Amino acid sequence: MVKVNGAAIAIYIIFSIAILVGAIVFIRLKLKTKLKPFLVGGLTWLAFSVMLEGSLNAIILTAVPSIRANIFIFAIFGGLMAGIFEELGRYLAFKVFLKRDIENDKNALAYAAGHGGFEAVYILLTTVLSIIVMAAMINGGAGEQLGDQLPSATESIKSLTAPMALLAVVERISAIIAHFALTVFVWFSFKEGKPALLFVAIGVHAAFDAASLLLANVLPVWAVEIAILIMAAAIGAAGRYVWKKHHTAETALL
Repeated sequence: MVKVNGAAIAIYIIFSIAILVGAIVFIRLKLKTKLKPFLVGGLTWLAFSVMLEGSLNAIILTAVPSIRANIFIFAIFGGLMAGIFEELGRYLAFKVFLKRDIENDKNALAYAAGHGGFEAVYILLTTVLSIIVMAAMINGGAGEQLGDQLPSATESIKSLTAPMALLAVVERISAIIAHFALTVFVWFSFKEGKPALLFVAIGVHAAFDAASLLLANVLPVWAVEIAILIMAAAIGAAGRYVWKKHHTAETALL
């Protein structure tokens, strides 16, 4: 018998709702743009990260399981895959779906809200759903269906406390900050024909993800989240610099 921490689940759900509501308010009242870039951002993340990157990762890791055996190789592999797929996804989204909206730089921020927001909500809600389903299976006597994953599933349920949920929220905030900056890099890469900014975005994204994974293997969770937040703040500062340098005067915001 395992017990799900109701406070932790509530934190996940409340923050997920807050992200969506906050994003829409930010876009409509602060940016005063349409929701189109926001939706394009969310769907682009879903297509390129979850579907394409996720599928290719599964194929490669199944074919070459030794990648997982070395944490450094695994971190670099995961970081590069995320950087390449997500940043190229952004670039293609701007080129295919937002080409007519490229003159208003605020659309880049609306896109970023969708890309980072959808990712946060997806990760938080799928975590909640998996915890609830696993707990229901174990408590309902069907835990054996989890096979070798039963011990880790039980531990995951027990370790989900309110403080851990709050740390997960901090991690999602860090990721959203990074997504805003990376979107700015890729937006002006496309708009101004500067491929260097796209490659910078890929490299920064890859390094951010790889470093996060490596730190998680040597530091306690709270220290990892502080480190990730610091890295995200640095990436955000770089994005702010690029924005100030390239945005058109009528879209001044940051």
